[in-house]
Amino acid sequence: MTSRDEAEITIANITKDIAVLQINVPSTELVSAVYNLAMIKNGTTVQPIGPVTVKLPVASEKSKVYTIDVNGSTVEIKTLYSEGYLVFDTATLGTFAVVELSTEPEVQIGDVNLDGEITITDVTAIQRHLADIEKFNDEQLALADTNGDGHLDISDATHLQKYIAKFDGVVLGKYIERIVGDVNGDGEVTIDDAELLIKRVNTNYEFVDLDYKISDINQDGKINAIDALTITKHLNGDIINENIGKPIIRNE
Repeated sequence: MTSRDEAEITIANITKDIAVLQINVPSTELVSAVYNLAMIKNGTTVQPIGPVTVKLPVASEKSKVYTIDVNGSTVEIKTLYSEGYLVFDTATLGTFAVVELSTEPEVQIGDVNLDGEITITDVTAIQRHLADIEKFNDEQLALADTNGDGHLDISDATHLQKYIAKFDGVVLGKYIERIVGDVNGDGEVTIDDAELLIKRVNTNYEFVDLDYKISDINQDGKINAIDALTITKHLNGDIINENIGKPIIRNE
């Protein structure tokens, strides 16, 4: 580290002294080293008057450097790679983390083909497994339970399709015991469910399996605006609908 200040400049590797896992970096990156950069003048820690140039050793030119505040929050610094070092200028000294790209992709519920992405190919893979065309290993079986109910069936493929299509209220791997009227799957029936139901009716949402049982409030075999209105009236106390709140019986 170089500067024009008449002061002693120190760089200490403090990787072993801090909780590296608590440093806030993206899941695709790993903290490889943490340094404390300080400037001592007349026995007192000071900040430089102007920018100083810092060189930190790194594993590759794809490495990054972040500043770290007291809460573990990070800000990436613009650097230049040169012969095994990342070089940067800074006017503020403190704690800096060197991070490397993770060599292993993050495993996600729904990524059954383990390619690091969730796409229609994963839906097809689930369908092929259910048809005994493709055999999943234990890891794939766990990732294929996209609705988080502990079972692997066609509803998982449907759930994954809806997630990919960005349907409202569809999340992966989260299971809550479903009840009639709980359209958004948060475990209770509120006005949000009525609003989501009418939105789905107006956007030609495909109600199948579990969704159908949850959304056919008056159990007339059809899902339309009347079902959403029934939820609203029930919540307002205008009517009492005995179906709302009943647990859904899952077909085994």
